[in-house]
Amino acid sequence: MENSKDAEGRPASLKEASPTLEGSRVCPGAAGATNWMSPTYDPQTKLFYVTAREQCDIFSTAPQPYEEGHAYYGSAYFPNDDTAPFWGALRAIDPDTGKTVGIGQIGEFCTRGYHVMLGYFEMHEATAAAIDADGWLHTGDLCAMDARGYCTVEGRLKDMIIRGGENIYPKEIETVVYQLPEIAEAAVVGRAHPVYGEEPVLFVSLNSGAAASTDGILEHLSGSLSKFKLPVEITILDDLPKNPVGKIDKPTLRKSIAANL
Repeated sequence: MENSKDAEGRPASLKEASPTLEGSRVCPGAAGATNWMSPTYDPQTKLFYVTAREQCDIFSTAPQPYEEGHAYYGSAYFPNDDTAPFWGALRAIDPDTGKTVGIGQIGEFCTRGYHVMLGYFEMHEATAAAIDADGWLHTGDLCAMDARGYCTVEGRLKDMIIRGGENIYPKEIETVVYQLPEIAEAAVVGRAHPVYGEEPVLFVSLNSGAAASTDGILEHLSGSLSKFKLPVEITILDDLPKNPVGKIDKPTLRKSIAANL
C-alpha cells in the first residue's frame, strides 16, 4: 500500500513514513514519543525533526535498539526505495565471526544507512573491503556499546594483538600505564612470536624530571591486568616517534622491533 503524503509530498505521519519510526524516541533526556509535536521533514537529509512538548530543543528521531542484550542500535528495517526517510544502525561485531557482540564487549564498530558512502572513487577493491554485501561499513575502530546505544572507542582493529588466541587491546594496557604520574606517553604494539603469534611490547616516555623503572611499571600493570596481557618487554625512550599529524607513530615502533629480531 502506498504511503499517504501531504500537499508538499511529505509522508503524512511518522508511522506512515517508515516502519522504523513507529515506537521511536527522541534523544536521551527528551520527552517520549507520546509528547511529540508535529514533525518537520527535511527532504535533503531525509530526517524528521521533532520538538518535544516539554522542551524547546530540536531532536532528530532515534530508533530503539532491537537486538536486546547485544551491541546493536538502530533499525532492523533496510529500505530499498525512498519511502523510509530515516534509517540507520550501528553495531559492534566480533572481527573473527562477524557476529554482534554483547553489551559492554569490545568489537569492531560497523554502521549502515543513508549516511554511509557509496564507495571509494574508482577503487572497487577498497570499497569491497570496507563495505560488505549487506551494506555495513567496517570502520576499523574498536568500540564497546552500553545498553543505551552509546559507544566508547577502545582502539583500532589493526592495532589489536592476538596472543595464543587471546585478543589484547593496546588501549586497555596504555590506559593503565597512564595512571602512573611519571608517564608522558605510552604505546603498545605487537611483536611476532613463533608459538603465540604475537606478544605485547610497551614503549613509554617520561615527564620532565620524572624517574621510573621498567620493573616498577610492570608491577603497576600486574595489579590491574591479566597475566597474558602484560607486556613482555618495556622500553623507556626520551620521546616516542610521531607521525605528521602529531600522533604516536606505531608503525615506526613496529619496524624498530622487526629490525631487532
